[in-house]
Amino acid sequence: MCFYAGSLLRLPDQRPLGTRCLIDRRPRTFTAAEQRVLNLLAALVSQAIALRLTCLPSLGQGRRLAAFALSYAERKHPYLCPQRSESG
Repeated sequence: MCFYAGSLLRLPDQRPLGTRCLIDRRPRTFTAAEQRVLNLLAALVSQAIALRLTCLPSLGQGRRLAAFALSYAERKHPYLCPQRSESG
């Protein structure tokens, strides 16, 4: 991999969930405008995930999926996730 650009996916409370990234085998330049577009795409994906998490409780699966997503984010990006309180 010679090129990588990424933008964080965040839960509605701003905890990181993952990364929307672009990779390539060839080196390339990446402008500030392209980074803004990638950030907008990441925000759109984050909103879609948040909407899905909001709709799932009616199916009885929302809390489990949200807990799994948070657990995954904490394992995958421990340096980005603040320590959760005992009540959270």
